[in-house]
Amino acid sequence: MNFVFYNNLKLYQKITVVIFTMVLLTALSMYLSSNYIFKQNFELSIKKRVSETLEVTHSIIEDYHNRARSALGIITLTPEFVNAVTAANLPYIREYLQIIQSNLLLSIIEVYSKNGELLTRIEAQNIQNEKYHTLAQSVLLQDAFIKLKKSCDIEFHNGALQIKAVMPVVSPSTFESEGAVVITYPINHYFADLLRCITNTDVLIFNPEGVPAASAVLNMHGQREFTNFEFEVEGFKNKYQSLPDFIFDSKTKKLKEKYCIARFNDKSYALGFSPLYKSDHSVSGIIACAIPLEKLYEVQNKTADFLKGFLLIIVFLTLIISYLFNRGLTGPLSILTQKAQIVKSGQIDDFNIPVTSHDEIGILTDTFNQMTFSLKIMMNELTKTNKLLEQRLFEIKVLYDISQSINFISDTQELLSKIIQKTIEAVDAHHSSIMLLNDTTDELEVKIIQGIAPHKFNDQKIDFENPSITGALAGARIRSNLGIAGAVFHSAQPLIINDTQKDGRFHKMPESNYIIENMICVPLISNNKPYGVINVVNKNGGMNFSENDLHVITSIANQISLILEKVKLYEQSITDGMTKLFIHRYFQARLDEEIIRARRYQSTLSLIMLDVDHFKRFNDTYGHQMGDVVLIGVAGVVQSLIRNNIDIPARYGGEEFAVILPETDIEGAYRLAERIRFEISKKEFEHNHKKVNVTASIGIASYPLHATSKLDLIAHADLALYKSKENGRNKVSIYEP
Repeated sequence: MNFVFYNNLKLYQKITVVIFTMVLLTALSMYLSSNYIFKQNFELSIKKRVSETLEVTHSIIEDYHNRARSALGIITLTPEFVNAVTAANLPYIREYLQIIQSNLLLSIIEVYSKNGELLTRIEAQNIQNEKYHTLAQSVLLQDAFIKLKKSCDIEFHNGALQIKAVMPVVSPSTFESEGAVVITYPINHYFADLLRCITNTDVLIFNPEGVPAASAVLNMHGQREFTNFEFEVEGFKNKYQSLPDFIFDSKTKKLKEKYCIARFNDKSYALGFSPLYKSDHSVSGIIACAIPLEKLYEVQNKTADFLKGFLLIIVFLTLIISYLFNRGLTGPLSILTQKAQIVKSGQIDDFNIPVTSHDEIGILTDTFNQMTFSLKIMMNELTKTNKLLEQRLFEIKVLYDISQSINFISDTQELLSKIIQKTIEAVDAHHSSIMLLNDTTDELEVKIIQGIAPHKFNDQKIDFENPSITGALAGARIRSNLGIAGAVFHSAQPLIINDTQKDGRFHKMPESNYIIENMICVPLISNNKPYGVINVVNKNGGMNFSENDLHVITSIANQISLILEKVKLYEQSITDGMTKLFIHRYFQARLDEEIIRARRYQSTLSLIMLDVDHFKRFNDTYGHQMGDVVLIGVAGVVQSLIRNNIDIPARYGGEEFAVILPETDIEGAYRLAERIRFEISKKEFEHNHKKVNVTASIGIASYPLHATSKLDLIAHADLALYKSKENGRNKVSIYEP
């Protein structure tokens, strides 16, 4: 729908119309619904008050029951009174009961003999009515005489409601009834007045037929007479002398309605009903609370009229205030509109509107003022973002190249050298190195170093592209708590140091004359624990390392950590934990490979089998811990004399060792075996401050001279070993057919 009138209004006028319409609709809905709301709240409050009053009246009636029971207990359990009833001592009984009545404020007290004869009756002065007298043949009395039953109930007797409590007088010697005592509280007009005084609400009491029995309601003449109840049923108002059937069915003695509005004594009352039950759960009467409604209706109507008038005043005040407020609020928008037209023409630099407020319009004005400046900043940020994207693409390329190297290079040293080279290129640095922790010495040891330009080291040119040079530098050590590397290692946090001379943590190695100007140091972490660092030193061109450089190095360090972790796991899987030599399974696999290679290239292969002499006797003499020390020492001798990365030493089993010697003939194997035997024999082990020596017997077999299969080669080397043992031990023997 197109509202032409509304569309032609100015902004402040539109806002005023919208606000006024919303307030008017809200006020109108509240105005129209106020009568219903007040009526509902009024009825709820009346019902709540009636319900609370009925609860109090029932509590009062129950209190009368308890008072009657307590009084009967006091009376009938007194030995003197029991004796007086047995002897029919009327003067004593009357005197005693008058004292009890005056102290306990009892209404009527009756005493019967065991024959049902009334001995005496004590009545309050204001209650002398035969309606409340107890008949000798009543069920309550008969139960007391015959069954010795005590009871308290509400009875409708002789046209009057009354609370009646009966207790037998029992002889303590024979435990037979000597009579009975009855206490009666009339439920009459005075009782209704008492309830009104306590509850501050008029009370009506009806008998089991629904006929009024007592009332605290007075008519206009101050009388208790009330007739012609007027109830509205199905839209028709009818008059009743008693409670109508739709409220209380006098035949079935069932209460059908708990709340209604009625007129009597020319007044409207809110009535709440509650039955009075006998001990057998039958209804003995109805109690009702009556709340006059005329004054409440008057207060309700006055309150509703006041609120309706107040709503009208709010509507008109809202119209005036919203008009004035919106006129002042939208004033700066006209200025902003004019300036925006200038911006639209492209004159952004001239756009500068004074900000006079801190509300949304002020924020909008300030936003327009900053538009040109923001656009310029965005262009600069876009340029920086492009550079950052280029940097990230370069990082991805570097990581891709590294991943390709991982896929195609199997040698760990070569792979790490390739990664280090890529690291140097990625951040344009002079050189880089990896330092790993030596658990034994608690030192960080240079494992690999790589560079792209010559540098000074001990007054000599260092060409990092020469593997022999970099290999010589590998092995340099520093305590794990010294230098930048130590700080990074212990904190597990990377560092950028762009001026090492001003950093107190920097530690220069004494043997090095190489000047380190700046560096990045990143921890190598496995299982949340650092085990080394990667150093990148001296950015080319005298430049400083940046956060981007650190990001690249950190990513590469993660790759290196993965590689070294895999290498470590692989080495643990093929290495004996105690001797650090290869395990038997790895020895078998490598021997297969070397025999195949020797067969393919028609080269030689030798196998050394070594056994520590009298090792069982040594263990029995010096203990198994000393035996382990000997095995570690023998393994160390073997490891120190063989060729690194060529010969394959293994712990064959127990105190027996084996060494695979690729491309080694029998003469070369014999020379190496003799050196091993000699070094073992002269190695000293300390036990209880004494020097202990061991010897070893060695057997040698060669491929293809002595055997052409793996099993034969092992068996023949083993036979040569036993030959050395048979010839006195501490010998080297070559297999002879």
